[in-house]
Amino acid sequence: MISFFKKDFLNELWLDFEKLLNIKNVENDFNIMPISGLLVSNLSKNDFFKNLESNLQVILNDGEESTETKVQIIKDSEDMNWIMLSDDQSFDLLSSIYTTINAINSHESIKNVIGVALKFSINFNGLTEKCYLIYRMDLQSFYPFAPTSNNVGDRNEEMEKFLFDFLKSKKINLEKNKRNWLGLWGIPI
Repeated sequence: MISFFKKDFLNELWLDFEKLLNIKNVENDFNIMPISGLLVSNLSKNDFFKNLESNLQVILNDGEESTETKVQIIKDSEDMNWIMLSDDQSFDLLSSIYTTINAINSHESIKNVIGVALKFSINFNGLTEKCYLIYRMDLQSFYPFAPTSNNVGDRNEEMEKFLFDFLKSKKINLEKNKRNWLGLWGIPI
């Protein structure tokens, strides 16, 4: 069987999460917002997904390393859903995203994960702006996304470049090819 994912992609993802947690930049006021989402396809094709919300709640909230992360499934389209994770503790939120991806991977459904949308606030041109950092599973890299409305195509490319340069300086694994920076308008965050 051909695998499209590196064996250690989860380790690399966690290293990037650690870097995001360690960013301390008072000038840019870079903050992880308390809710993120995973865009997944075809939830019903695997037994684990039949009760995905309750299965994830048990995985994330029970046991010694548990978090208080809340899970909600939101239908996006006929074959796409958002797994929304919320937690006021940034470490727990990123840890829960990692654990969710790992659980899906262990149930041999990693190809169902399209991407992860992390929401941030950052000081840009003197204003606190909301933006996203998208992790594309197929590329195993992040890219910035700064929509200006829910209308497809409306995005702040200047802010995306600013965020790209800022995160590049922090050694986050970023997608360099802007043609791969696909917009995800209507993220339910």
